[in-house]
Amino acid sequence: MAVDVVNQYLSLMKKKDDQIESLFLRIEEKTDVILEDEDIQKNFEAVISTEFLMVKLRVFITHELSSVKLILNNNESNKLIIPIFKKREVYLLSMIQRLNELRDDLTTIQRTIYTKRTILNS
Repeated sequence: MAVDVVNQYLSLMKKKDDQIESLFLRIEEKTDVILEDEDIQKNFEAVISTEFLMVKLRVFITHELSSVKLILNNNESNKLIIPIFKKREVYLLSMIQRLNELRDDLTTIQRTIYTKRTILNS
């Protein structure tokens, strides 16, 4: 019975990990558009849609992390699942760090686009 519960949690986590990775891939694709396209308007639209995806991903990860912390802080949690959720917490924190790094990269790209736009309009 306990093994079934653990397997259910692992399966659910795998599905959520796939969603997280899918959002990261979409962000990377949008970033590629920004870097490859010379059209300033397309770049601007890509930046806005990238920011939207980043917010969506941050909300998703934060919600998942909150759920994990609730389980870890619950004194009645099954002792078999605690190690799984501790690993999950570390994974989610690393995904937040990865997202923060992407945010820094996007900020640099935005400054570059703004500078380019300012120079071209001078």
